[in-house]
Amino acid sequence: MGNSTLHEVIVTAPIGEKRVSDSPQMSQLTVPVEQLAKVPALLGERDALKVLQLLPGVQKATEGNAGLYVRGGSPDQNLILLDGATLYNPNHLLGFFSAFNSDALRRVELTKGGFPARFGGRVSSVIELDTKGGNADSLRTQLSLGLLSSRITLDGPLADGKLRFMVAARRTYLDLLSPLFSNGPVAAQSYFYDLNARFNYQFGFKDRLTLSTFVSHDQFINNRQSAPPLQAGLGWQNGVAALRWDRIISQHALAHWSLLYSQYALTVSSDEWVNTGPTTGQLYALRYQSGIRDLTLRYDREQFIGVAHEVRLGGQTTYHRFTPDALVVAATDRNAITERHYIDALESGLWAEDTWK
Repeated sequence: MGNSTLHEVIVTAPIGEKRVSDSPQMSQLTVPVEQLAKVPALLGERDALKVLQLLPGVQKATEGNAGLYVRGGSPDQNLILLDGATLYNPNHLLGFFSAFNSDALRRVELTKGGFPARFGGRVSSVIELDTKGGNADSLRTQLSLGLLSSRITLDGPLADGKLRFMVAARRTYLDLLSPLFSNGPVAAQSYFYDLNARFNYQFGFKDRLTLSTFVSHDQFINNRQSAPPLQAGLGWQNGVAALRWDRIISQHALAHWSLLYSQYALTVSSDEWVNTGPTTGQLYALRYQSGIRDLTLRYDREQFIGVAHEVRLGGQTTYHRFTPDALVVAATDRNAITERHYIDALESGLWAEDTWK
């Protein structure tokens, strides 16, 4: 056996990469978007929240579930912000996949402790996700086909490059395949879809206007064809919209005005129509409905004082509307209308931070 000499190995740190030890903010980790494309994909779906499950201090809920247990907190104690707006249910398919399309994401950041004052105090963690602003050079199209769903992304410039856009859509085709496997008296269907859109408009050197939206919907339907017919369903939907104006006030000051909208609704239903005669019948309907709707007005200001201090000041006010309902109806009209209940609340706050290096 002859001798062999190993070649020299040189390890070079990326230029410009920030070191965790150089940041005054503790317990904060940023996941590069490029890393999302390299992780193993379950049924063709690359999931940002499942990448966060691999980080220190984070535990996954159950096998295959996208829920996060951070520092011992439960998944509902995580504040999830998409382009600054709160997202209340970030899951598809009962938690097996998150509602975030990885093709539309630009930044994923997790803060596990020492939360900045602008978040208002949190129990478990803060997860910030920002969508892409669109390509500034040319129109691009990206299409991905998976075993569970397919997605398409369009981005590019408009209006001589002053306006950039990004649109990303994803939909499953489980509802199209389920009839092939349903031969009995019970037919089950399920599907989900989500849509991301973002528009950036640069007017002047100092001002930029950004509009981003997100919509997702999940639906499970179970139809019993035998008498008496029964239709049961479970569904939830998210809606997020964020309008933001960024302005450079001076060489040492930035200002951000935001108008944010968040909406989440959950419905559990069961409808059974019982015939009581040749032309008459009785409808027995069960409805569990729960939802929340937020409208937020927010102001942030960043002031740089020398090289040692970065001061952030701001405030926000949020109008909440809660819609809790539990309803049982016995009626002769299939289109029976019932009254909804609302609970309104107003939440406001001011904050100040000084990042001292």
